[in-house]
Amino acid sequence: MSKLSYIAAGVIILLAAGLVLAVFNESKPASNETQLSVTGVSQIKAVPDLVGIYYNIQTNGTTTSDASKSATKISNALTNALTQLGFNNTDIQTQSYSVNPDYIYNYETGQQISNGYTAMQQIEMEFSSQNTSLISDAIDAGISSGATIDTINFELSPAKQEDYKTQALSEATADAKRKATAIASQLDRSLGRIDSISTSDINFYPVPVYGGITSANAPAAKGEITNIQPASQDVNAQVTIVYILT
Repeated sequence: MSKLSYIAAGVIILLAAGLVLAVFNESKPASNETQLSVTGVSQIKAVPDLVGIYYNIQTNGTTTSDASKSATKISNALTNALTQLGFNNTDIQTQSYSVNPDYIYNYETGQQISNGYTAMQQIEMEFSSQNTSLISDAIDAGISSGATIDTINFELSPAKQEDYKTQALSEATADAKRKATAIASQLDRSLGRIDSISTSDINFYPVPVYGGITSANAPAAKGEITNIQPASQDVNAQVTIVYILT
């Protein structure tokens, strides 16, 4: 290679290196840039749109088959009772099901004695919170079928959760921008590009209404739940934005 070729190659290498360096530096904030970090917050009221009733079924048998058949009998009776009330099969879902050995502890010998098998099933039913008058009938359906009610909750559907999340984050972002604009104005600066954004987690939790309902306390539970309406819950959001001031 001639001397001229070496020089040309060197120029190309330097130009390439300069291009890479320029791109690399462009991706980093300049050392003289001023950053402004602001945190916006919001709080909105979320009204549950669902009632969730969780039924427990527990049966015993000398064999796994006996225990399972007894649980299935109660489950079918419960489903039939609920559908007769006007609920759809799609509203009724099995959340868990298990069959396990059962034991009795002998305090005299210090040993466990086999006591057959226990089948356990939890069934969830959901319906609109606008129909709270149906809760009493749903309790009767469970008790008369041989089930108990583990808990009754007011809940938010997935669609409503997304709506409330979007609203809360939108309001928190607007709050952050208002704060940043006010601060920049007082400093005779302007908001430039956004360097980073971070948000807090938004979680929704069921609101318990009543729990542990059996045939013994069902009348009292129905009396307390009559005409109950879902209460709103606070949904909090937080958004932190880092601006570059110009």
